[in-house]
Amino acid sequence: MINWFKLAKRVSVFELTQLPWTDTPCVELPTSASPFVFGLVKPKVIIPSYFKHLDLAQQQTLVYHELVHIRNNDHIAIVIWRVLSCLFWFNPFIRKMEMAFISAMECRCDQITVTTYKLKKVGMLPLYWLS
Repeated sequence: MINWFKLAKRVSVFELTQLPWTDTPCVELPTSASPFVFGLVKPKVIIPSYFKHLDLAQQQTLVYHELVHIRNNDHIAIVIWRVLSCLFWFNPFIRKMEMAFISAMECRCDQITVTTYKLKKVGMLPLYWLS
């Protein structure tokens, strides 16, 4: 919970980056983490500092993947699973179900991203392997 507040404070300090292919606000943070969605009410795509060094196709693929997460409200589902995991900390199966849910969610998101945005599958690793 404390990390969430620290991240919220960092995100509010950095200015929003507008990418030409999306209206969703993006924030570039000096981190080496993979891109992710942050925020419940007004989600933003957090992009790492290495993002600008990727070629355009890779940038679009990563951002499209995060946009699919936003469209499917996956960021809200993750928070719900985290709360359940905290409430039922004594039950090891809740944590295992959470991990299975996240894995299935990432696979679904990869599939939707590839089919919706007509991305080529040949030679591409699943997007969740990049995270």
